[in-house]
Amino acid sequence: MLFRSKPDNVFATAFKVIYEEDFISGELFSDADAAFLPFIVKAKCWEYEQEYRLFLRIHDPEALHPFPEVMRVVDNRFNLPDDGLTAIVLGCCTPREVGIRIQQLIVEHWPSISIKKMLKQHDRYKLQVHNFDPRTH
Repeated sequence: MLFRSKPDNVFATAFKVIYEEDFISGELFSDADAAFLPFIVKAKCWEYEQEYRLFLRIHDPEALHPFPEVMRVVDNRFNLPDDGLTAIVLGCCTPREVGIRIQQLIVEHWPSISIKKMLKQHDRYKLQVHNFDPRTH
């Protein structure tokens, strides 16, 4: 997803993913602060994604490890700030029917958000972002 971040909106709470060559040691998971690392660390080969992650706050404090205060869910929904989310990028293996359904939902509920799709280049090991076209994707 592509988004705009302002200091006062939920995207400002996004965690930048850490890319590592090696697995994180299991010993770290015993430390309460480090228990969060598996959710924000990925293999170095994915670094090109420049990913950020948002986490939803579960209201039941006994449900999970007490994660940092982030997005809150109310009635199984969360609200995004106006003009915060600018695009949704579908993965290159997203089935056409799924892309069409997502596009329908976006047009119905958030018409200002664009739909894009990652496509494989034919002559190299690389992906490119294109506007989603349900006729060809």
